[in-house]
Amino acid sequence: PSGVSTDIRQRNANVLSAAGIAEAELRYEDAATTLMTFTFSSRSDDPQNAAVVERIWTAVNQTQAQRIAALAAQSGSDDATAWWQLADSLQRSFDLNAERAAISDWKRNHRDHPAARWPPRAFSLIDGGVAAPARVALLLPLSGPLANAGQAVRDGFVAAFFHAGSPVAIRIYDTNGG
Repeated sequence: PSGVSTDIRQRNANVLSAAGIAEAELRYEDAATTLMTFTFSSRSDDPQNAAVVERIWTAVNQTQAQRIAALAAQSGSDDATAWWQLADSLQRSFDLNAERAAISDWKRNHRDHPAARWPPRAFSLIDGGVAAPARVALLLPLSGPLANAGQAVRDGFVAAFFHAGSPVAIRIYDTNGG
């Protein structure tokens, strides 16, 4: 029995090291999928459990959106697929109420998942009643050598803003102007 514990500790150390390398190389999908193989402690108060959940959630959210959607669409009910489904549902949410509903629905369907047992800090902010902003400032280079890129970002932001039907006031500023 003590050998099994040592094996799990060594395996987890290898998982954390491999994920660290992937993170350093900006391969976030690889880091996330590696971290998802971590064997969580049965002790609910083990601080490493929450720390690994935070690392997984960070890596998942640094993965390209189209990859998150593709991984979420895979059939299966394993923990890894559930991570991607959670991130995908939150990316599709356009306001805090939709995010709260998405987290609540997800938790209801994945009660024993590590993210349900040790929720990432971001969930606490969303669930804790963080207020939606009343105003948003979008600062972009709308003139000068980067104007095309700034205008493309502006157009995408405005399209998503109107699609969401947000009541928030937006103001757009040219960072290349005076």
